This record gives sequence, structure tokens and C-alpha cells, in this order.
Amino acid sequence: MKKAIKTALHWKDKKRQKHTQEPGHTENIDNAAAGTSLSGQNPWIMEQQMQISTGFQFFPDAQNSDFRNAQITNVAGNLNIIKGDSGLSSDTKKITADMIASATPAVPIVFKGREELVKQGVNIFCQQGLRFLAILGAGGMGKTSLALHIMDSDLVQNKFGERCYFIPCELFEDAESLVQGLIHVMELTMQENQSKQKVLFNHLQSAHGDLLIVFDNFETPWNHGNSRIGVKNLLEKIAKCRKVSLIVTMRGPDGPGDIPWKRLGDQSGIPTLSPVPAKEAFKAFAGNKLQSSDDSESQIDSLLYQLEYVPLAIRLSAQHVKRVPLKTLIKMWEKHKTSILAEQTEPGRLTSVSFSIDLSIQIFRIKGRTLELLSTLSFLPDGIPLWVETLEQMFPGEGLSVNVSTLLESSLIYDQNEGLKMLVPVQEHIHSKYPIGQVDVDQLEMFYAQFLKNLPGNDIEAQLELQPHINNIDKIFKTQIRSGHSKTSYMCAVNILDRSWRFVPVSMGLIDLILEKNENVGKGDEIDLKLRKARILRWLQRLQDAEAQVMSAKDCINEEGNISQSEADILGRCFDILQGIYYSQTQYEKAINMSLQAQKYFKQSENQWAQATVVCISRENPRVAKKCNATYG
Repeated sequence: MKKAIKTALHWKDKKRQKHTQEPGHTENIDNAAAGTSLSGQNPWIMEQQMQISTGFQFFPDAQNSDFRNAQITNVAGNLNIIKGDSGLSSDTKKITADMIASATPAVPIVFKGREELVKQGVNIFCQQGLRFLAILGAGGMGKTSLALHIMDSDLVQNKFGERCYFIPCELFEDAESLVQGLIHVMELTMQENQSKQKVLFNHLQSAHGDLLIVFDNFETPWNHGNSRIGVKNLLEKIAKCRKVSLIVTMRGPDGPGDIPWKRLGDQSGIPTLSPVPAKEAFKAFAGNKLQSSDDSESQIDSLLYQLEYVPLAIRLSAQHVKRVPLKTLIKMWEKHKTSILAEQTEPGRLTSVSFSIDLSIQIFRIKGRTLELLSTLSFLPDGIPLWVETLEQMFPGEGLSVNVSTLLESSLIYDQNEGLKMLVPVQEHIHSKYPIGQVDVDQLEMFYAQFLKNLPGNDIEAQLELQPHINNIDKIFKTQIRSGHSKTSYMCAVNILDRSWRFVPVSMGLIDLILEKNENVGKGDEIDLKLRKARILRWLQRLQDAEAQVMSAKDCINEEGNISQSEADILGRCFDILQGIYYSQTQYEKAINMSLQAQKYFKQSENQWAQATVVCISRENPRVAKKCNATYG
């Protein structure tokens, strides 16, 4: 598939870049430059560190050149740019065949769960007779591996033979450098002063057999500086050559240019792995040090679920098992999240999940309000359901649809069932490195407070509207209560959530947090929350805990002497809950006495509905009914 090409240039490209921080973020991003094509000419790309050399072996063809005061800059780990006193490049993008060969990966040995996609890709070229295949999606999804396996299949090899060419586009930033790369891999001969494009297209147009060109990581030249028009023109000219078939792999939901690409995967690109092949891949990467047991099987299942079956995250997490026990890996993930998803080497797009995510942020120039929107999405467990309507209500007047388009193009987020979502590894990294601002949290709280008030009166309809947002509501209100920044009535939220037993865990969590954290909660609200909690505990059959909550609320009111209607109503609720607790424990005498007390206090509070409810419940049990009839007739 690849030809060995000799070269005299030996280039070492170890260096580190630093990301220029966005306003409002204080943490630096340290990323390795090797294997990328990000140039210091782009203001959104990390500043390059310079490597100086005085050796003439870098310029075997240079004659009558004055290199005094010149700097040789290792750009993107692969491109040589020579800058003199003027700051202009005198010989740009000097790329060698060895650089391309070193950046071209081998066909992966561990490759699980993608057999059907490989079959589809091969079928496109060998059965359907189509010529353009786009493998799209987020970073770390295995797009390159998929392209390599399609390229290496027997049917593709039989059709194209040795005329399969792999171009690692992370080395190239524009059309000119791409042409040079193609000339290298095709081993085309250049005459002095000859046009590179002319040599390339003469070869492509006069080819007798079919050719396959794979442009891997094509997002790099496609999004670099102002190079898109030139890159688009080059790609479309290549596509017009009848003997040429193309595969592009790139981050994003759409193929480049006006070319009729056939896409693999779904509307968001290549999907994550299914649970079974994900587990097979994890075990294959972990090797023979992974001890199999019932506990380990469930631990692996849990970890892979949390990683959302992202191929790169699976490989990087599994490699830890070669050094530490599985249970230690689980603890590492729980504590450090995506920071453990990296190899112990210079970070790169294939060795670090965090680097891969940051690379997308840089390539797609995600900054300002777009970056803040990304931070907001990382904060929301449910993403933004029905985003076309909801986003405008969350942040009225901001017109964030353009920002959403940029994020969708980067594949850092995806559209699912008309909602905006984010894969867990991306979510964890963004939330850690680019945390949401308090202003946006306040805005989200106000939106959801109004959202709860606007729910339909019908409980079933309200549940249907509430369900897609419930985890967002839980996180936002808990965050605000913990921080003391709450801008709305937490009691209103609890009252509305209490309408449905489906949301009991959320209601209970909020109640506990309010009672624990909110020192300013009024006496009436405190009692109300305790009784709500007692009712939930009774429903969960935690009867002793429920009784303790009732007693705690009951002790707040002095039953002796005159009591107000509101206090009578509270006591009625206390005895009503106790009646249910004792009834569940078959302590019928106690249940009867509690029922009578509840009716007494509800009558005093003039709460006729509650009084009627207690009587109705009491009469469901013959022994209670007999006692009640004897008392009330």
C-alpha cells in the first residue's frame, strides 16, 4: 500500500506549544505540536517555539544563499519555514517523503465493531462504482483506522493495486503543500521550473488504471487560515479526473467542497462502538494482565458506559491495565476523568483525548461566545433538547444559531432527535478546562424556573415535557443551592417536581440539599420540606426514616393551647403520614388513632379536601373504617 521512499533529510520535531488563553479562562493548554499542521501564522494556533540550526545538511540544494540571521522554524512538527530579516518565507513548506512515511500509520491490528462499515466502504468503490467516500465525525472515533482497513481490503487492493496513496493531511496547511505531498507519495519526477500542479494533473489524467487517494485528517488544510478556496479548487480538480477515487476523513458532519460524497455512519458521522465490540477492544488493548471475574466484567461494562464507547478513550484507558489493576483504573477515572486518557508520551491527536479535543477547538477557531456556549453544553447533562426553540428561550436575543453551526461543524457536539448533545469524554474535558460562567448558570436557572411554571396542568403532559430536561434541572438547582447563588424560588421547583412520582429522586435530592445548605429557609418552608420528604420515604418503604422526619416536623409546633389554622393543617399532615406508616406496618390501632387525629386537625384548619381524603383512605381498611364510623357516624 505504501512505497519506501528515500530521503536525505532527518528532522527532529519534538517541541511544545502553548495555547493563547480565551478571556475568562486562566488555565493554560500545553499541547504537543508533533503530528499537526497548525502554523504560527494563524492567531488561534499555539505559539511555536523556535529550533535553530546552523548545519547546511538541511539545505543540500541551496547555492549563493545568505542564511545569516535566519531562523529555521519547525512548524507543526513537519514543515520547514525559513525566515530572514524581512520575516518573509523564502522556501515554504519543505516537506519530505520521510515525513509523510513517518506520519502514515499502519493498519490497526485491534479493530472491533467496524466490520459492517468497512464492508459498506468497500462496496461503494467495488460494487456501486462510486468514487467519493467521506468518513466523518468527532476526533477519536477511529476514522483513520476505518479508512486504512477499507484501503487494505482485498477487493480494494485488487481494483487499485499499488495505486493507493495515503496523505496524512495534518502535515499540510494549503493546496501548494498538498500538491507537494501527492508528488512525493506518487514518486513523480519534477523538472526544474516545472509547475507542480501540471506534473500532478498530467499524471492523474493520463493514468491507465484506477487510483485511490486517501486524504486523512483533511480538516487541517480545509480550516487553515485563508487556504480553503485553494484547497477546495484542488480537491474538485482532482475529483474531475475520471480514474481517481477519493476517501476523506475529517472532523465535522459534512464532506468538503461541492463533491457528491457518499458518507459512512449516520448524520453526525461515524458512531461510537456498540457495547460488545467495545468490550472486546478494551480486553484486546489491556492484554493478558486483565484478570477476568464477575466483578471485573461489571466494572469494565460500567467504565465503557461512562466513556460512551468512544474508540480512542477505550484504547487509552485499557492501556493503564497493563500497569495497574482494573479497580485502580476505575478510581483513577472517577477522580481524574479525561486526564487519564493519555499515553505517557508527548501528547498528540492519537495519544491524548484532551489534546484531540483541544485540537478541534483550535482548528475550528472556537472562541468568545461560541466557546462559552460549548462550556454551557458541557454543563448540561441533557444537552439542549429541541434546541431550535429552547436555545432562544435560554439566551433570548443573542442569536446563537451561528455559534451552534460552528460547534456542529467541529463535531464537538452533535444533533440527536433535534437536541444538542456532547459525548462524555468531550463533556468532561470541556467542563474541567472551560467551566461555565456564573452569569450563564444564573440565566439557565431563570429559564428553568419559568419552564417549570409554564408546564401544563395535566400531570401526564407535564411529565412528557419535563422528562428531556430533568437532569439539567437537577444539576442547575443543586449547583445554585450549593453556591448560594440561587435567583429563584427553590420551593416552587420542589412543588412542581412533587407532582410526579417519576421524579422522586430529583425531588428528594433537592429537599435534602435545601435542608442541609440553605440557612435562610423559613420555618414554614422547613416543615413543609420535612413532610414532603417523609411522604417520599414512606412511599419508598423507608418507614422508620419517614417516621423520624414526621416527628422532627411535628416537634416544631406546640400542640398545647391555641394553634393557628396553618399550624393545625401542618399537624393534620403529620398525623396523616403517620397513619399511612403504621398502616403499612399492620399496626392498625396506631393507624386508627393517627387517622382520627389527622381528621381532627384538618377540620380545625378547615381543609375539607384533606379531611375527606383521610376519611377515604381510612375506610379502605375495615378495622379503621369501623372505628371511624363509630366516632363520626
